[in-house]
Amino acid sequence: MKKENFITILRWLLFIPIAIISTIIAVRLLGYFNDFSMWRLGYSSTSLFSKFYVPISNGLANGCVFVYTGTFIVPKHKKYVAVLLALIINFFLIKELIDKYSTLGSGESFYIILFTTVTFISSVLTMFSFINPDEEDKPNN
Repeated sequence: MKKENFITILRWLLFIPIAIISTIIAVRLLGYFNDFSMWRLGYSSTSLFSKFYVPISNGLANGCVFVYTGTFIVPKHKKYVAVLLALIINFFLIKELIDKYSTLGSGESFYIILFTTVTFISSVLTMFSFINPDEEDKPNN
């Protein structure tokens, strides 16, 4: 088997696991940066600004990193993979929202819905950044 074929197969096999792992790492790093910046600016974790900022920033990171990283890894058919990854993350988020919504209080449910909405928007916008009708689907090497 040629080295190029092996790398291509490996990229197709690992694009979803790498997207998941990179999203987890990005959200963890963002959490550390959020905690530090909130502490540096003098906001507590219970402040109103923090309660809005954290779900919005985490939603942006989840949607963008998952779709972008997974689409960047695959060698071809990036448009279709971007759509697939956006569908995967949004299906998962809606499923989790439905499963956990009945057990949440009214305050928590607002922030979960805010997080889900921002993640949906960021994943769809990232998906559309890969869907360019003027550009051919070129493999990246």
